[in-house]
Amino acid sequence: MTNDARFHPLYLAAHPGVALALKTGLIEGVSFVVTGGGRDIEPGDTYIAERNSGLKLLTCRDRNDEGGWINPVEIAYPYDTHECIRIELLIDDEANS
Repeated sequence: MTNDARFHPLYLAAHPGVALALKTGLIEGVSFVVTGGGRDIEPGDTYIAERNSGLKLLTCRDRNDEGGWINPVEIAYPYDTHECIRIELLIDDEANS
């Protein structure tokens, strides 16, 4: 994933919440691992995204491939697919193994 444009220094400079989450491996105090990009997200998947309202932890309701965005279960902005990073939250047992 090192060639992923989302991890380019210019992207991370414009998305400080994503940069901090990737650096610490924490989102809302919970450990996570990156499991893919926006094109990998399916309904039910957990993902992070950030725009001008800060970093969001969201769950995919559905993906609009024609329009290029992901609709969240939560009441939140439907982020463009390229703005999303699929993650897996680690429960305490997984984080300590």
